[in-house]
Amino acid sequence: MTLEGLDEVLATRSEAYKDLQVNIDEMMLSDVIQLLTKEPKLLRRPILIDGEKLIIGHNVDALRNLVSKRLDLKMSM
Repeated sequence: MTLEGLDEVLATRSEAYKDLQVNIDEMMLSDVIQLLTKEPKLLRRPILIDGEKLIIGHNVDALRNLVSKRLDLKMSM
């Protein structure tokens, strides 16, 4: 669901990422998933999925849009 793949969800400015001694681009996906399981601070947060779109990080406009859509849906029920 990302446009930029793994780069979009990684917190590349975090200390945990900077301290890595591996090149994530050269890792197999299963190894990356294992690493993220052990080091969740490597992920940008929040990560939200509304069924159609993926919102990553503190994106105020996207979060407002998501909440607005959810409220509109709830009001129409």
